[in-house]
Amino acid sequence: MNENIEKTTSQPISQEELRRRVGLAKKLGVEAGRILLQFATTGVKEEQKGTVDFVTDADHAAESFLVKAISEEFPDDALIAEEGGGSLSPSGFGWVIDPLDGTTNFMHGVPHYAVSVGIAYDGVPVGGVIVDPNRNEIFSSIQGQGAFLNEKRISVSTRMTLERSVLATGFPYDRRAQADELLSRLKRALLTVQGIRRAGAAALDLCWVACGRYDGFFEQNLNPWDTCAGVSLVWESGGVVTGYSAKKYGFESPSLVASNPNIHAEILREIIGEA
Repeated sequence: MNENIEKTTSQPISQEELRRRVGLAKKLGVEAGRILLQFATTGVKEEQKGTVDFVTDADHAAESFLVKAISEEFPDDALIAEEGGGSLSPSGFGWVIDPLDGTTNFMHGVPHYAVSVGIAYDGVPVGGVIVDPNRNEIFSSIQGQGAFLNEKRISVSTRMTLERSVLATGFPYDRRAQADELLSRLKRALLTVQGIRRAGAAALDLCWVACGRYDGFFEQNLNPWDTCAGVSLVWESGGVVTGYSAKKYGFESPSLVASNPNIHAEILREIIGEA
């Protein structure tokens, strides 16, 4: 089984340049988190994008702040953001931004959402910052240098079996059309693991796998801005990331499984059912 996305890039990465970008992502991520908290206090305006998919003026304000600041500092870098679009270049540095992961939680006053700023090189995640403004937690990673929570190094859990593991999952926006498939996997998880959680913010789910709070996470129909920073965090904390089919995970993949190495194959076999 190929346990990870191809982590190599066509050209060597300048560690100094990567550190500069992660450093800026930390600074801007914290500021964007403060923007979200301010909106959470004063109230937000909502706009419906799909049946259960919404965007708020907080999303737009945080994204505008991030895009402007990044573009001014690194005008030659590619950039893709959830609300504003864009595309990644197949070569060089690129930024993948979700200004508010967990919009539904945010809209309903549930204090579980994050700012996610991923950094890719040659289309591969090489660094990331995810800020949880409600817990004052800053997760960060740099390829080859580890993953950190508030500057303390983190690692995935060491649990050996699913029956002793807590997993997280999420449901896609088109879940009503895929209810039977989703419920089938959820049933297998309920019958197999110690606990299953659905908190509504994929970026934080990946952070919590990276720091060992969750033993694994699975979800389908995710987008690059949902995963870029979190995938880097899981890799750098010693975890494994694949698609549902056990093939290497890439931005074009329609599904994701992230976990500690001990239980990954078991998740694919017993819960996903596609190994």
